[in-house]
Amino acid sequence: MVSSGAAEHLLYQVVEPGDLDSQEWRVIQSLHREALSASLITRSQQEIDHLLHWGHPDAYIASRLDPNVAVEAGEFRAGQLFAKPLVGLAYDGGNPVGYVYSANNTSGVSRRERERKMVGTARRYGWFREAAVLPDRWSQGIARRLGELSLEHEERSAEQPLTAYTWRELPRTMDLLRKLGFIILDEPQDIDVFGYDNPPAVQFRFVAEYAGDVLKRLQQSLD
Repeated sequence: MVSSGAAEHLLYQVVEPGDLDSQEWRVIQSLHREALSASLITRSQQEIDHLLHWGHPDAYIASRLDPNVAVEAGEFRAGQLFAKPLVGLAYDGGNPVGYVYSANNTSGVSRRERERKMVGTARRYGWFREAAVLPDRWSQGIARRLGELSLEHEERSAEQPLTAYTWRELPRTMDLLRKLGFIILDEPQDIDVFGYDNPPAVQFRFVAEYAGDVLKRLQQSLD
């Protein structure tokens, strides 16, 4: 899916992770690193590099080609199943300036239960894993446009719920999710994503009942 003619004539594209080669993923990893370094002002570069496997790009790429790899590695909680991942990219010329990753997600005690939930929409969540925009392109609606295109994709359903996890250290993201109709579900959890020798992140789980409602809010905000 390709869209042009948005803010400053950026080119937007939604593709499957496997459509991107290792060099393209390395550029995305660098974009992601720059965005988080500007956002997580209380974290050191070493902590951010640990989160993004900066010294091990193959690990970063592998878990995005197939997010189930992160479950097997213990980076995500057990009992999760992911399918149909999508990558949204915004290009200025040939250079990526924005990135959004989403997938379908179910949870359950057994793999059979998780696979069964994938068939319908009631318990098959559209999961937004991460979004990153270069700091000099913030507040231009890039992440919102990428989110819109991801939800419009044939692999997503207007009837399915959405989920996203974020941290207390990213108040802009939390505010945006609330504006889009997400609510916090469950108690916040401490997670050691920046290395066990560093303070944990306080993680919140946000949920929206219907993807279609969130899509309408995104479209209205981009008018």
